Parts: sequence; structure tokens; C-alpha cells
Amino acid sequence: MGTIGDFFRKYDGVRVDRIAEAEQEDYVRRTWAARDARRRLAEEGAMAVELRERGVYLLAGGRLIAGEGHDGGWVLYTPQEWEAAVTADTEVQADGSITFQGEPAGYTVDDLQDTGETADD
Repeated sequence: MGTIGDFFRKYDGVRVDRIAEAEQEDYVRRTWAARDARRRLAEEGAMAVELRERGVYLLAGGRLIAGEGHDGGWVLYTPQEWEAAVTADTEVQADGSITFQGEPAGYTVDDLQDTGETADD
């Protein structure tokens, strides 16, 4: 199990210049599936947490980018994860709690500070 510090160090200094075409197609499929799931959850009133898509937030001194998760929830990417288009280790649960690698991270969405910035696609 990692810590939130591991989260920010995971891709430190690592840059992925090219993503395989199959991975890009999978990412697009998951993104559209997430949008559909979020729409359904919102219509059912089950969506408890709302963040800005590609919104840049501060948490524990690090920058995170909000993205739609595969189940209609939210995931939080480090800038390196976002740039590399890899799976994020941090997720926001429906109750607003934040998990890192599936374990409670000790934070909630109330701890996220919106910078007002929006990440590039």
C-alpha cells in the first residue's frame, strides 16, 4: 500500500512520449463510458460529488487534475499521470472520501483547493 507521498512521487521525472494506439482507443472508450455513467448517476440523484472535468486542484501540497472515472465517479491524476494518459491511483468515492491505491488517503473533496486552472486535453 502506498502513501499520498508515493502518489506524488510515482511518476517523478518520468515522461511517456507515446502511448500505443490500442491504449489511446481504450482511453477514449473509457472516457465516453464514464460520461454516460455520470449522466445516469446524476439523473438518479446518486452523484454526491461534483468536480470540474480537467480542473486543477491542490491537495497536500501537490497538484491534481480531476477526470471522470470508469464508473462515473472521479479520479485524480498527478500532472505526470495526466500527461502520460495512464491510470490514476487516486479516486474520489461517492461519499467524497479520497482513496489512494484503493485505501483511504485521509482526505476528502473538502480538502481539495480549486486553483481555477484547467488542464489541457
